[in-house]
Amino acid sequence: MDIKGKVVLITGCNRGIGKAMLETFSAQGCNIIACLRQKNEEFDMLCEEIIQRNGTMITKYYFDMMDEDSIKSTITQIFKSKQRIDIMINNAGVVTKGLLQMTTMKQLHEVFQVNFFAHVQFIQ
Repeated sequence: MDIKGKVVLITGCNRGIGKAMLETFSAQGCNIIACLRQKNEEFDMLCEEIIQRNGTMITKYYFDMMDEDSIKSTITQIFKSKQRIDIMINNAGVVTKGLLQMTTMKQLHEVFQVNFFAHVQFIQ
């Protein structure tokens, strides 16, 4: 399937699987809406390399998936920019280390907020 020219929104794209998806979709000719928690100079340099190499666009939005108002604000900014979204990848996520019995309720709330509720809010 040819996806050249499509716009892909990726959350959590500054490392790991998200970073690999950013590089892969850009190499396929897609423009990217990159969503990440905070500004990162290394990520900015990577984006510039990808843009130069592939001739695609990468638009960055910074927000915290723990903050519902921040999510709403970002979604509003994206809609106001009139960018269409052809593909949406909810990749951002957090994990806890340790046994469930040793995980605090605060940690579990964070996991569910970032890994589930924030993604549902983004989709809606």
